[in-house]
Amino acid sequence: AEVCFRNVLAREPDNDFVHSRLALCQMSQEGRKKEALASIEEAIRLRADEGFYHAVRALVLADLHRTRDALDSADRAIAFAPEDSFALSAKASVYSAMQRWADAEEWCRKALAIDAENALASNLLTHVLRLQGKGEENEAAVAQLLADDPENSLAHVNAGWAALAR
Repeated sequence: AEVCFRNVLAREPDNDFVHSRLALCQMSQEGRKKEALASIEEAIRLRADEGFYHAVRALVLADLHRTRDALDSADRAIAFAPEDSFALSAKASVYSAMQRWADAEEWCRKALAIDAENALASNLLTHVLRLQGKGEENEAAVAQLLADDPENSLAHVNAGWAALAR
């Protein structure tokens, strides 16, 4: 996918959407977070009012352990798109990176209230419930994840962690 995005950018260097998708590719690769940050910042430079871009930036910054900046980006994303469950999930993810488990749980639940099928929020919720010692809630959340999407690898990872915790 990255090659395709770079080919498009060679022809359309001001395509904010493609810069954002390139950032998503880069952030999923080990050792490429700084490149992902540069790509998403280019998307934001081209279209600063797109909440999704700020949410992606928040996730990248959290991965780079720049949690204060990440929280600012998540808040910016929510300001642009207050009903976007991805932006709310990004804030939950930042709180998780900060080990603020109760805050992460709160923002996961807000995201899921908007979109009950939000995989990021669902998986993160099971994680933070387990880390708070909420075993019964964690087990119910894991069971729901597996029922909703039995092919989701993160659901199985969460099931494994729940089993270890038991």
